[in-house]
Amino acid sequence: TGGAVPPSKRGTILEDYIHECDWYATFASIAAVDVFDKKAHDAGLPPVDGVDHSALLLGAGKPGSGKRSEIHHSVRALTVGKWKLITGGMMDNFPKHSMGGSFIPYSGWRPGWGMDAVINTMTYKNCGHGCLFDIKADPNEHKELSSTHPEIVQKLKARLNELNQGV
Repeated sequence: TGGAVPPSKRGTILEDYIHECDWYATFASIAAVDVFDKKAHDAGLPPVDGVDHSALLLGAGKPGSGKRSEIHHSVRALTVGKWKLITGGMMDNFPKHSMGGSFIPYSGWRPGWGMDAVINTMTYKNCGHGCLFDIKADPNEHKELSSTHPEIVQKLKARLNELNQGV
């Protein structure tokens, strides 16, 4: 029946970006709880890094009115609009190199069992140059588009570098 989903939202698709860090601020707003944490503030910690999307979820906000226009996935990946840029991965594998490396592990597109699973595990893609995907037209990221849209790659790389300042 849709449960708590407003009747006007049932059966619709919301294409606005909501990042995992936004859920706390969104649920706090729905529950009428302030996200400000005095103890954290007094300890010098940064404020909650989340955007309140309650209007979108509860029906007051129109599709496309979301407050997030980009998702900074990691120091090596960024989504802005329909474009996703990946410049590498494996940040967790090299503790002394927080920026990771150029290669993306597990880059195979085979079914996940038997020899196909082994091939997927052993497949690496070099995205040091910047792998670009149109996630609206290709949500599974099969078609790499950096060679046909170099201006988008450069623009997203510049934004990623800006976001990574101080990392």
